[in-house]
Amino acid sequence: MMMRIPALILALALALPQMAYAACTDTNPNPPAIMVEVREAMLTGDYGLFAARADAANRIPEPQKLNIINVLKNAHPDGFDFCEVLIRRDLSDKVFQEISVFSEAGKDWVFLYALGASVGGVETLLNFKFSNTASEEIAKLR
Repeated sequence: MMMRIPALILALALALPQMAYAACTDTNPNPPAIMVEVREAMLTGDYGLFAARADAANRIPEPQKLNIINVLKNAHPDGFDFCEVLIRRDLSDKVFQEISVFSEAGKDWVFLYALGASVGGVETLLNFKFSNTASEEIAKLR
C-alpha cells in the first residue's frame, strides 16, 4: 500500500498543469519585495495585481490604470515566458531604480523602468514606465 501512494502523488503531479513562468532572474540576494511582486504579476499576466502593487499609493487615476492593464492584456494576454533584472541602482537605503526585461516567444521585449522607495515603512513605486527599447530606460539612470 505504501508503494501506491508515491505513485499516485507522482501521477497527480504530472496531470496538473505546469506553471508557465519562472521567477524573474535577479542576482540581488535581497530584492525589494515590491519588485518581486510586480515582476511576478507581469510574468503571470495578472496585470490588475501589477497595477495595484505598482500604484500602492493610489496616485494614478483609475482610467489611466485601466488603460495600462488593457494595453498589457492586449499585447501579452498570458503574461511572459521570461524576465530578468538588467540593472538595479540603490540611490539610498530607501530609494532604488531598476530596469527589468520581459519576453514572450515571438514578440518584442518589454522593458520596465521602476523608481521605488520605502515611504513610512511601505514599499511603493514612485514612477514606472514600459518601453520596447532599453536605451530609453537606461537613459533614466544617468
